[in-house]
Amino acid sequence: IGNEGAKLIASVLERLANLEKLSIHKYNFSNLDLNELFGDECFNQLDGLSTSSNYIGDEGAIALASAVQRLERLKELFLDMTNMGAQGASAWGTALQKLTPLTRFALYAPNMTTEGIKALSLGLAELTNLEILCVANNDMGENEIQSMVPALEK
Repeated sequence: IGNEGAKLIASVLERLANLEKLSIHKYNFSNLDLNELFGDECFNQLDGLSTSSNYIGDEGAIALASAVQRLERLKELFLDMTNMGAQGASAWGTALQKLTPLTRFALYAPNMTTEGIKALSLGLAELTNLEILCVANNDMGENEIQSMVPALEK
């Protein structure tokens, strides 16, 4: 829907003072769109964010991670079908380090590499409140799983 559509959505969502959860599905957003959507302080009260079928790749994953890491109250984060690779996973590894209230995290990104999973694991290590972790459909083999173990043992 582009930048103007994102501005319109943000202006409508601003009026929802009690908005706690937001789902964004099948939306091809850009960096600019994300800044419009998450740039306003009205989103600081979100405790849940779900995205699916947003084939955003690394560029979009980096932009989304940058925008979402400002959501200090976020407890649930579901990233589905992002199509991100190592660079996107690295950005999420950094973002997760700032999202320490997370209790539920799900990631479905089948193109992550071993390097991406290692970078993501750095953020997972900081999620001490995590109760549910789902990393399904990520084509992870033994090496990738082994790279996550030290982070999850903390």
